[in-house]
Amino acid sequence: TNQGRFYKIPKGVIVMCPIFLLMRNPKYYDEPDEFRPSRWNNPSPEALRAFLPYSTGRRDCVGQALANAEIATVISNVICKYKFTVADCGKFYFSTTLKPKGARLFVSKCD
Repeated sequence: TNQGRFYKIPKGVIVMCPIFLLMRNPKYYDEPDEFRPSRWNNPSPEALRAFLPYSTGRRDCVGQALANAEIATVISNVICKYKFTVADCGKFYFSTTLKPKGARLFVSKCD
C-alpha cells in the first residue's frame, strides 16, 4: 500500500533495484546511453547518488577498493603504452551487462 512516498513490503519479499536502469535514467543523466566522459567533470549530486557500479549498503562489493586501485593502475599504464581506435561500434546488447555486439577495436603500440 502506498503511504505517502513509502510502500509497505511484506516480510519475505525479495526486492531488487535494477542498477543498470538507474545508471541510465534520463532523470539523472542527459543522454544516458551516450558515451560522454565529460558528464563527470561537474556532476550533480543526484547523478553521483545514482551511480552505483559496486552496489551500496552492507552488502556492497567487498572488492570495491581493490577494483578501484587496479583500474587506476592498469588503465593508466595501458593508455600510456597503446593507442586504441574504434573501427566499428557494433550494436548494444543487454544481457547481465551492456555489451557492444560486433564491435571492433584496433590496438597498436605507441612509439
